[in-house]
Amino acid sequence: MTTISADPVFIDTNVLIYASISTSPYYSIAIDHLRYFENVRADQWISRQILREYLAVQTRPIPSKNMLSVKEITADIFSFQSRFLIAEHGPLVTDQLLKLIGSIPIGGKQIHDANLVATMLAHGLRRLLTHNVIDFQRFAGTIDVIPDDLKRPGSCIQRVLSQTLCQDPRNSRKHDLMYLRVRLHRVLRIRL
Repeated sequence: MTTISADPVFIDTNVLIYASISTSPYYSIAIDHLRYFENVRADQWISRQILREYLAVQTRPIPSKNMLSVKEITADIFSFQSRFLIAEHGPLVTDQLLKLIGSIPIGGKQIHDANLVATMLAHGLRRLLTHNVIDFQRFAGTIDVIPDDLKRPGSCIQRVLSQTLCQDPRNSRKHDLMYLRVRLHRVLRIRL
């Protein structure tokens, strides 16, 4: 029997952060998405940049935050390296980054997100799972952004969903779902 797996997905740092903090309001959403991609056998990718960003966030001293120990953070990094495929940096990533800078208005801190997208493109990856949809909208023609906040009340997906279903008085569920797909694609450049 042949097993068909889903398209690969690149996991943004914020998803890993939320999945590692059980007190985060986004913990269960992040965990659900990671499990979903595992269950559909989608290759899950990260990069060394993601590992560095994870280290930077988790070691940042914030008084109200329950900080993980260095031992726990190190264990997380080792776990990520064994669980996820690693998209390595190299000349192809730099080439892709320069192409992005030449075609999309990018500057300052946006270079970090552009480098993440360049890494994806250099490795043939087109889908990004992130909690930070807005910062990646500029790359909508280049990659598909999968928001990890589908279930969160007040999320952009929830707003689009409620507007769509409220504005379209037709009762056909099939029509509503098709209309929703088109609307999500137009508004957020998400393909369902």
